[in-house]
Amino acid sequence: QLGKNDQAEQYALDAIKIDPKNPHAHSNLGVIYDSQNRPFDAIREYKISLELDEHQPQLLVNLGVADMKQERLKAAISCFVQAVRQDPNFAPAYEQMGSCYFQLRQYGDALAAFEKAAVADPASAAAYRGIGATCMGQYILDRTKVELRDKALDAWNRSLELQSDQKDLLRLVEKYRPKTAAPDL
Repeated sequence: QLGKNDQAEQYALDAIKIDPKNPHAHSNLGVIYDSQNRPFDAIREYKISLELDEHQPQLLVNLGVADMKQERLKAAISCFVQAVRQDPNFAPAYEQMGSCYFQLRQYGDALAAFEKAAVADPASAAAYRGIGATCMGQYILDRTKVELRDKALDAWNRSLELQSDQKDLLRLVEKYRPKTAAPDL
């Protein structure tokens, strides 16, 4: 966490030498490799850790995100599905699942995943951002569905209430907000 990845890597490798069957040492090494932009090494360590202890929803999310970076979206979705089987209220898994489905243009599945994330964690700015992006994406495809635009704007505003430092989202809200007519004087 301090950015001393080489030192952290050596400590993790030493921990694995002491106890090669320690799933946490392997998962930590995977996180270190991920932060060093070594995705295949990270994936290997995540998988070793999961072989040693399969009940690790956060690690499944880490593995799924690593798969996403390699554009292996179906493999990533599989990881997120496993994570929510282990913890049905694990919002980060639903958020990432929604992102995968969105990238695959499976908007119904994306929206369902983001909405589950919002139910699991009502304070998740990412969940509301995802709901907004999904609804707005559908609205852009069919501009007659103004209810989707409105739902998107509501979700984005909720996301901004939860995390106000999203300048790109502020620009999107401004861009898609319906313009009101000036009153006649």
